[in-house]
Amino acid sequence: MRRLSHCWKLACAALFGAALLAPVFAAEAGGGRRGGEGQPPNQEEMRKRFEESRQQAATRMKEQLGCTDEEWKVIEPRIQAVREARERSFGGRMGMGMGMPGRGTRGGPGQAPGQPGQPGGREGQEQTEIQKATTALQAVIDKKDAKPDEIKAALAKLRDTRKKAQDDLAKAQKSLREVLSQRQEAVMVLQGMLE
Repeated sequence: MRRLSHCWKLACAALFGAALLAPVFAAEAGGGRRGGEGQPPNQEEMRKRFEESRQQAATRMKEQLGCTDEEWKVIEPRIQAVREARERSFGGRMGMGMGMPGRGTRGGPGQAPGQPGQPGGREGQEQTEIQKATTALQAVIDKKDAKPDEIKAALAKLRDTRKKAQDDLAKAQKSLREVLSQRQEAVMVLQGMLE
């Protein structure tokens, strides 16, 4: 009985020790991470992962479209143009929730989406034209003594910028559609790249 009690104590001590040391070993095995556990990967690692992910997505897309290498050389840049035009056309609208930019979101009140710390913008990343126009409109709205003409002008600027971005997206989609077979066009519609 005494021997069983002693074994039980040793087993508990071993488990307790393992539980205490597990985070230490996990942090050391984290490799490529800066500052230990809980820190984001460094910039170089993030770029590498992004590029690998982009390459895998391109390979899957090529397979889904059933392209030859020659066709892909023509199609891929047009797909990329559509992606970029889509990002620009949605700038300033992503992640705002109920159309209330900057209210109660990261960074505090008074900041419109697209500013660092806000949805739609990141540190070191240039704002899209829509994000700039959204920020300008939000700044006018935040002024308690804003004149109706100021609001009207900022609102018109945002609407014009959105319209231009939508027109650019339509042109990019038309250019892509021109080089696709009927089956490939259907795949692009299902993926949301074409209307």
